[in-house]
Amino acid sequence: MARNFLDSSNRWIYIKIAILNSTTPWRVYRLAHGAEEFHEKDQKIMHDLKEAKIIHHHHHHHHSGHDEK
Repeated sequence: MARNFLDSSNRWIYIKIAILNSTTPWRVYRLAHGAEEFHEKDQKIMHDLKEAKIIHHHHHHHHSGHDEK
Protein backbone atom coordinates (compact mmCIF):
# COMPACT_ATOMS: atom_id res chain seq x y z
CA MET A 1 0.00 0.00 0.00
CA ALA A 2 1.42 3.38 -0.97
CA ARG A 3 2.34 5.66 1.89
CA ASN A 4 0.15 8.42 0.45
CA PHE A 5 -2.89 6.15 0.10
CA LEU A 6 -4.84 8.24 2.58
CA ASP A 7 -3.76 10.71 5.22
CA SER A 8 -6.84 9.80 7.13
CA SER A 9 -7.50 8.07 10.41
CA ASN A 10 -10.17 6.16 8.47
CA ARG A 11 -7.59 4.51 6.23
CA TRP A 12 -7.91 1.12 7.95
CA ILE A 13 -11.71 1.24 7.62
CA TYR A 14 -11.49 1.68 3.84
CA ILE A 15 -9.03 -1.20 3.67
CA LYS A 16 -11.24 -3.44 5.81
CA ILE A 17 -14.37 -2.67 3.76
CA ALA A 18 -12.40 -3.25 0.55
CA ILE A 19 -11.32 -6.70 1.77
CA LEU A 20 -14.87 -7.58 2.83
CA ASN A 21 -16.18 -6.58 -0.60
CA SER A 22 -13.32 -7.99 -2.71
CA THR A 23 -12.42 -4.60 -4.10
CA THR A 24 -9.70 -1.98 -3.64
CA PRO A 25 -9.47 0.59 -0.83
CA TRP A 26 -9.18 3.25 -3.54
CA ARG A 27 -12.59 2.32 -4.92
CA VAL A 28 -14.17 2.32 -1.45
CA TYR A 29 -12.63 5.74 -0.77
CA ARG A 30 -13.80 7.15 -4.09
CA LEU A 31 -17.32 5.78 -3.60
CA ALA A 32 -17.43 7.33 -0.13
CA HIS A 33 -16.53 10.71 -1.60
CA GLY A 34 -18.84 10.50 -4.59
CA ALA A 35 -15.94 10.37 -7.04
CA GLU A 36 -16.82 6.92 -8.38
CA GLU A 37 -19.84 5.82 -10.40
CA PHE A 38 -22.28 3.99 -8.16
CA HIS A 39 -23.59 0.56 -9.19
CA GLU A 40 -25.98 -1.98 -7.71
CA LYS A 41 -23.10 -4.15 -6.55
CA ASP A 42 -21.78 -1.23 -4.52
CA GLN A 43 -24.85 -1.31 -2.27
CA LYS A 44 -22.97 -3.41 0.30
CA ILE A 45 -19.98 -1.06 0.24
CA MET A 46 -22.23 1.93 0.84
CA HIS A 47 -23.95 0.05 3.66
CA ASP A 48 -20.59 -0.78 5.25
CA LEU A 49 -19.51 2.86 4.93
CA LYS A 50 -22.68 3.99 6.68
CA GLU A 51 -22.19 1.37 9.40
CA ALA A 52 -18.65 2.64 9.91
CA LYS A 53 -20.01 6.21 10.11
CA ILE A 54 -17.90 7.26 7.13
CA ILE A 55 -20.91 8.53 5.24
CA HIS A 56 -24.09 9.70 6.90
CA HIS A 57 -26.41 10.71 4.10
CA HIS A 58 -28.98 8.36 2.61
CA HIS A 59 -30.03 10.53 -0.33
CA HIS A 60 -26.69 10.26 -2.13
CA HIS A 61 -27.91 8.31 -5.15
CA HIS A 62 -31.66 8.45 -4.82
CA HIS A 63 -33.85 10.77 -6.86
CA SER A 64 -37.38 11.54 -5.78
CA GLY A 65 -38.85 11.43 -9.28
CA HIS A 66 -40.70 14.71 -8.66
CA ASP A 67 -38.73 16.67 -11.21
CA GLU A 68 -41.60 17.81 -13.39
CA LYS A 69 -41.39 21.40 -14.60
